[in-house]
Amino acid sequence: MLAEMGEHQLTIRDYLRHSNLHVTNQYLQATSQSKRIAQEKLVEAILPGGILSASKTTTVQ
Repeated sequence: MLAEMGEHQLTIRDYLRHSNLHVTNQYLQATSQSKRIAQEKLVEAILPGGILSASKTTTVQ
């Protein structure tokens, strides 16, 4: 999220306390908007009231 807001890579590295910029760059590549949306959908499905919890109550009955 910091990278998407325009924060410099070295600042992000220091904030995350990485000793190597290569490690920080691996995290920066994993923050695309589509991946974040997919992760939010997964969380919504797992949390109470989500898709998966609804199917669990249906199978329990």
